[in-house]
Amino acid sequence: MERILEALESTPDEFFRFYNDKYFSEDERAKEEVIDSLNDLLSRRSIYDIQLIQQLAYNILVTIDSHIEKR
Repeated sequence: MERILEALESTPDEFFRFYNDKYFSEDERAKEEVIDSLNDLLSRRSIYDIQLIQQLAYNILVTIDSHIEKR
């Protein structure tokens, strides 16, 4: 598989994109695009930065969830 992807100058995500487009809902595809974008941003950062952002994201989600539960 690696050799095929190299020959096609493609990543696994790009190669299997047709699968996502065909079998996932519009909402799922939108989520994938945002996650891919976040992955691109994070891949350029140090492990310290990534761990800090992970902790911040966790704290934000806990806060959001606690507000949802209070409604």
